Amino acid sequence: MKKLLFLSLLALMACQKPENVQRMEELLHGDWYGVEITNHLIAQGQWDTLHPHSTKDLIATFDTLNNTFVVDSLGRTADSATLVIDGDSVITVIGAVNAIDWSFDRQLINDFGQPVLDQLEASFNGNQKFKILRLTEDELVLYFDEVIPVSIGTFTADMELRHTEFWQK
Repeated sequence: MKKLLFLSLLALMACQKPENVQRMEELLHGDWYGVEITNHLIAQGQWDTLHPHSTKDLIATFDTLNNTFVVDSLGRTADSATLVIDGDSVITVIGAVNAIDWSFDRQLINDFGQPVLDQLEASFNGNQKFKILRLTEDELVLYFDEVIPVSIGTFTADMELRHTEFWQK
């Protein structure tokens, strides 16, 4: 009986998350209101373009208890995905297949940039690992960067996308 109790206690302790991860989950959980998303597209040595746009119409719901992530835009679900907590400063969103639609303001993208965005969209699988740059009770800043090979006519480049999301409670 003592052995069974000891093994049960040991198994329970192994399931417990570190305190810093628990605190991060507590802070992250809930509704976050959009402030801005900034996308910086860079073709090293050739050109770059910065696209900040307001996201005041977006609400992101991080449900750390059920491991879900939902983005709402003006009362309709724009995207939903699985949320994975990778540690106290990294999360992964899996299956956010509409993220390009709500992450970019297409009106800000010129004729040259549109094919780049189209290729980015075609290569995006909806899975993204984010670094948490800032998380307080009322402020959340998420970041990722990724290199995407782009080929349009004779133009070929490895485009770097630096993506930053700003949210508040």
